[in-house]
Amino acid sequence: MRPARVALQLFSFILIISLATGCGLGTAHTATPPTATPDPLLAVIRSAMLNIHPGDNQPLNQAEQDATNLMREQSGARAALGDQADAIFLKMDRARAAAVADLLKQAGAGSGYNPTPGQRLALTGLLKTLVVSVVSSMDVQLASMAGALGLLAASAFIMDNAPRGAAGNATLPNLEVVTTSENDVAIYLSLTPTMSGSRMEAAVEMIISVSTPIAYEETTTGTLSMELCPDAQGDVPLQFSFNSSSAVNGGGMQLGVHSNVTGHVNDEAKLTTYDLQTTSSGAVQPGQGANAGTPNQFVEANLNIHGSTTNPEDTSLTGNYTRASSQTDLQFADNITLITGVMNVVMTTIALMVAEEKWTNGYCLEITVPELGADTKTVEPGSSTPFTAHVRHKFEGAELPLPVIATLADGQVSVTPSGSRVPAPASFTFKAADQEAQSASVNLETRSKRGIAKLDLKFITGVPNWTGEGTYQKNATNSGIEVKYAYTFSITFHAMPDGTIEGTGTLKFVDWSQKGQGLVCKDSTISSLVYPPLQVTGTFAPAAAGQPGTFQLHINSQASTNTSYWICTGPGGMSLQGPPFTDLGPTMGFDIAATDGAQANGEQDLSGYGNTGSATWTLQIHTQAAP
Repeated sequence: MRPARVALQLFSFILIISLATGCGLGTAHTATPPTATPDPLLAVIRSAMLNIHPGDNQPLNQAEQDATNLMREQSGARAALGDQADAIFLKMDRARAAAVADLLKQAGAGSGYNPTPGQRLALTGLLKTLVVSVVSSMDVQLASMAGALGLLAASAFIMDNAPRGAAGNATLPNLEVVTTSENDVAIYLSLTPTMSGSRMEAAVEMIISVSTPIAYEETTTGTLSMELCPDAQGDVPLQFSFNSSSAVNGGGMQLGVHSNVTGHVNDEAKLTTYDLQTTSSGAVQPGQGANAGTPNQFVEANLNIHGSTTNPEDTSLTGNYTRASSQTDLQFADNITLITGVMNVVMTTIALMVAEEKWTNGYCLEITVPELGADTKTVEPGSSTPFTAHVRHKFEGAELPLPVIATLADGQVSVTPSGSRVPAPASFTFKAADQEAQSASVNLETRSKRGIAKLDLKFITGVPNWTGEGTYQKNATNSGIEVKYAYTFSITFHAMPDGTIEGTGTLKFVDWSQKGQGLVCKDSTISSLVYPPLQVTGTFAPAAAGQPGTFQLHINSQASTNTSYWICTGPGGMSLQGPPFTDLGPTMGFDIAATDGAQANGEQDLSGYGNTGSATWTLQIHTQAAP
């Protein structure tokens, strides 16, 4: 049974028992003010939880109807609207539902909000719980609160695709709906969600009113602030508040809730329990009309709820009234406290369920294996490939020593250790099949109080190919003459089973100049030089002690197969063309990590025999995607 449903049934049962027996935070239904330290509701809750039968909606429906009648009578709205009350309430409910739908549509356009199937299911359940179960059956004022709270809880989904700034923060423009329906129902609705790292803040305001046959208005405001990621102890803190007021014939009703909640997550990343501390209040002023002459009433209560999402029998509650007006009826006090309790528990469980959907699907944590990269890794048949998995918190930016479990998802032959919880940085070894063109997948998962993250590694047997691109530059001076060379090159290579390197590449001469002693020399034809393929040789040192393997590469060029010439200009318009020459090309060497995107450089000092200057070269390599 889902926590939200349990919450509604729990408090609905409490309402039934309260209305039928007078049991509540107080001990009797009297016209005297409630005592300051009444008996708690623990016995009532246990009784209600033990009598819950999944699929039996009659007790829930009856309790909701009792709450509806009670609130409409207490606020004076039903009496003031007379025979038209039901029709007017229905018009307000429909206008409210349309405004909520319009605002969600705006949010989608503004944030690129496109929920995943899992999110869509959760959001549908959320709106069904809050907008259908609560809105359609409870007093119009409570319906407004439920709709507003539903938008607060949906904010985490709405913010999914909102652009984040450099600090990881995101804000959507203020979302607003202002309408006046043909039925003379006016609505103002706004939602302002923001994200700061893993913390979500949202504020909602809803005002709904009718002007005929009488002026009647409700105002609801709510705020939610919560972490979407558990901390190191598995705690998920959230705070929310809402205030609602109705006004009719100079009187009305006010309800308020201010709550602090901490959800508790176990080592399997499951939300198991939560602790809720809340202060709720209610007040009613009779105004004019049917309730004229009845006393003003006010009550404030504290509730402490320890809720279980896995075993309802473990749920417990204590509470007491802290303040009440002298003429407050105890039954009124009990019912106000219980009705606001419904909102408390529903909002708590749904908000935590939204956060749980996040932290169990890679929102908070990520697994990285830097030495393998993101593409399919080509490995030699029968080889063993060691790798190290790191767990990083996306928002804290720190590596965490959380357990990682590796399993062979498909293919052959093995990953070791398999199925064991290895603290990160976690070392594993993949053993490849003996035949070529054999694929395999290794699933990595971390699951703890901090959340869940997964990573699938793909392997295929064959000869791994690498590509690279680089530059070579020479800047030298001899006897006052400056000479500059510049080349670009690209290579493809692979490591053989014995650890040697084989490869080839292309070379392009892109710049040559010489100046000094009044002359400036250029070669405008060097780009047309053609070279035989570069020769790439060297050795490969396998990975060890959590460090990636290393390539030691030697890149050798051969003389160009055609010629070029230079032209020098000097004082007085002097011009001199040099003879055709054949370029020998450069020779380079690199020690470079065997990881995708690795970079390296080299340098040669050209000093000596009257020369000064140096030759420098750079290289970046990439794994070649598997076919």
